[in-house]
Amino acid sequence: MLLYLLLVLGGAGLGVFAGGAAGWSHLTGMTAGYLAGFVLAAALVGYLAQRGWTQSAKGTMAAMLLGNLVIYLPGLIWLAQFAPDWPTALQWGLYPFIPGDVLKLIIAASLLPPLTRYLSR
Repeated sequence: MLLYLLLVLGGAGLGVFAGGAAGWSHLTGMTAGYLAGFVLAAALVGYLAQRGWTQSAKGTMAAMLLGNLVIYLPGLIWLAQFAPDWPTALQWGLYPFIPGDVLKLIIAASLLPPLTRYLSR
């Protein structure tokens, strides 16, 4: 994931960031904390999946929730440097994304366990 962000796609100028953005400025700008969290979350969720967390809906939900927290924590801490205050940082970088994250969590928890069982046969 780190190579993907830094070298292969995002940093090299291919439009893989939000809104088709690209370039090094996005790796150091307001979204940099989220991008760092994305790398950490991929490692954590992959680790949890290898240990069987995706075998059940509850485990999948827990793994994804932890992954989201790992993305949001450095993301919001970094974003707060650009915002006038914490409530604004939360309005910019957390609240608008909660509904979509909840929807993705529900869909993944419904689909991933049966898919994992099917692929492990």
